[in-house]
Amino acid sequence: MSLLWSSSSSSSSSSSSSSSSSSSSSSSLSQYDQCVADHNGSATWSDPDKTCTCELDGSITCVDIPVPDTSEVCAGLPNGTGNWVYLDTTCICVNGGATSCSKPDGAAVDPNMICMMIHGGATWTTATQNCSCNDNGSPNCVNTPTPYEQCVAAHNGSATWSDPDKTCTCETDGSITCVDIPVPPTPYEQCVAAHNGSATWSDPDKTCTCETDGSITCVDIPVPDTSDVCAGLPNGTGNWVYEDTTCVCSNGGATSCTNTSGAAVDPNMICMMIHGGATWSTTTQNCSCNDDGSPNCVNI
Repeated sequence: MSLLWSSSSSSSSSSSSSSSSSSSSSSSLSQYDQCVADHNGSATWSDPDKTCTCELDGSITCVDIPVPDTSEVCAGLPNGTGNWVYLDTTCICVNGGATSCSKPDGAAVDPNMICMMIHGGATWTTATQNCSCNDNGSPNCVNTPTPYEQCVAAHNGSATWSDPDKTCTCETDGSITCVDIPVPPTPYEQCVAAHNGSATWSDPDKTCTCETDGSITCVDIPVPDTSDVCAGLPNGTGNWVYEDTTCVCSNGGATSCTNTSGAAVDPNMICMMIHGGATWSTTTQNCSCNDDGSPNCVNI
């Protein structure tokens, strides 16, 4: 009995010693070695989006893996030169264009085709440019004309032009503004405007009229005959004017006379005003004034 216990005790002691040795071995790894051991013996490893490294103190430092720029063939490379990856294709780029592209199995890929895959076709348009793919996959873009430039191009390269009745201008937003061209006045209208809006007017000795061609026609105003009351009227009949007085005449005598205020004027008085008195003489006659203002003359 005593021997059996001793054996058991010895076995237990041996097991305890082994466990202690293993624990001592594990705890003897440095923090750095432990980090490496925890990552399959690698001090550096990569995830899909970052690269990580075991530091000497056992800490882990990770750096994000830049997302490749696939907006254009060879995009994102310094000076457009280097290796550029698109899906499973790698291109060798120089100055923004691919000199060659190949898949992992070595099969060649046309850079122009990659450009078309990126942009959904051989040509595309941005807000300011029209683009197409070059043979090396680089984009070939030209600026899209602005609305103003389109307007100018649509009018034979002129920003301002005239129609028969208006002048038009391209605005910066491409819209068109037009201003009516004033229709020049006709010669007749010019004549009327030059005479205070009147087509007919009078000077002291004539009456003038604008003709349709703009010319002016004038007719002399007859000088009234004031040598005698009712003188110069056909058959001595009609209206006869002396200064501010108008007389109604019949057969060489005035039936009535009035001034501009409407007051009656004696025709006999007008006759005396004309001849400087109630009587007068010529070389052949002695004359006096009748009541109707007409002269009453007898030969000498």
